[in-house]
Amino acid sequence: AWTGDEGSRAVPEDPVRCKTLASRLDVLLKKLDGVKHENGSLRVEIDAIRQQRIQLNGIFERLKVEIRQRTAQLADFVEETEASRSVHNDAKLRVGVMRRQREVERNNFKSEVMRIRKDLQKTDHERKEIEVQLKRASEGVQKKKELIIPLEEHGFSEACMMRRIMKAAFLNCIQRRHIK
Repeated sequence: AWTGDEGSRAVPEDPVRCKTLASRLDVLLKKLDGVKHENGSLRVEIDAIRQQRIQLNGIFERLKVEIRQRTAQLADFVEETEASRSVHNDAKLRVGVMRRQREVERNNFKSEVMRIRKDLQKTDHERKEIEVQLKRASEGVQKKKELIIPLEEHGFSEACMMRRIMKAAFLNCIQRRHIK
């Protein structure tokens, strides 16, 4: 049986029952305080985790931006390297072509010099033969011990003649190069 008005708090009349309810209330209040305390500490922990997550998200975003920048930089470096490699290969090809062309020109020049040298030797030999024949015709047969030396050969310099030949061949080579 409860006493009290309907609008006011009902209080049990039985003191044993009242004590039991008070002890239950005490136990439940202690549990409630424990749960509230645990809830508070969990909230603090959750707030710390949230704060840490916000910081880590900021760091993560900065790292993503930095990775994008590094990736773009790396792509630029790769592109520059490819361009440099392409230029290097082109230069190698041009050097190879120039070397082959130089060898061809050198061989042509050499063969031209040899041909001119043979022509000079041939004309020199023919000239000597003609001089010998003329001298024989005018003086008769000479003694075999004496060498026939034409007048032009007294002042002849082989080195000077070779310089003139080389100069003419070189100028011809240059002129041919300009014509091509």
